[in-house]
Amino acid sequence: MLKSRPVRVAFQPEAKVTALCLSSCGTISAWAEGDGKVFIAQVESGNFEQCGSWIAESFIRKLIVTDQSILVLDDAYGLTRLDLKGNVLWQFAIEAGGFELHQLPSFFAVVDGLGRLFLIHPDGTNFSIDEQFSDIVLSSVVGEYLLLSQENGQVHVIQNGIRIWSRPARGEQGESITCLGGYSGQHLVIGREGYAMVAGEEEVLEVEFWDLKNQQLIHRCDVKSRLLNVESFENKILCGFDSGQVLCFDEHFVNQPQIWMECKYPIRNLFYRGGTTLAS
Repeated sequence: MLKSRPVRVAFQPEAKVTALCLSSCGTISAWAEGDGKVFIAQVESGNFEQCGSWIAESFIRKLIVTDQSILVLDDAYGLTRLDLKGNVLWQFAIEAGGFELHQLPSFFAVVDGLGRLFLIHPDGTNFSIDEQFSDIVLSSVVGEYLLLSQENGQVHVIQNGIRIWSRPARGEQGESITCLGGYSGQHLVIGREGYAMVAGEEEVLEVEFWDLKNQQLIHRCDVKSRLLNVESFENKILCGFDSGQVLCFDEHFVNQPQIWMECKYPIRNLFYRGGTTLAS
């Protein structure tokens, strides 16, 4: 029997929505439209009511709700923090604009348009780091760890602004990282593509599972397509591939992974909530 829930329109945007965020308690939301406009809404009498707005200089990449405020990352100026009425609390200029934004316990992490890393305190001041990172192509957060992968295939783990570990490089001809994910707050999942030694040969596609606390490889397996997304629940790890297949791994890796679902498109987004899996 198919179960469904009542659905109603929360917002009525006038242009394409480029970013959307929702607070953990579900009472504050914000969305960005294609021309750089940001709209902020709060729940009143069971419905979202607009309470503020703001206009950015350009395309908005990411929105985050945090501590009764909204973080806005655009690809021209950088990072802006707004109150719920849309007033600017502070701005952090990034010359190459923002590309990706993450929230960690003690700072925000921004990857700019040139693949460089910036760490920013909650008050908008620079979080000083001893080591500079560039050529970043993927970034993710697992628990208190910031994960970075670079164009050359290197993967780094940052904790409190300090690089605590780097995954040893593999492959005589080099490799690329197709996905960074994690589970249980302290485990890393890496999708990798090892380049073929001879033109025309198939690349080696693998998934690696690492223990970040002990910096040890737990499990490695060959796969038939590129890993694009990771989601976890209880003691299960869901891995979405560009073939459209989603595999389910047991975190103890006692049994072979099981086919969880199959789609006809690459798995760009993967969620598991309340017993339901959503993929797109």
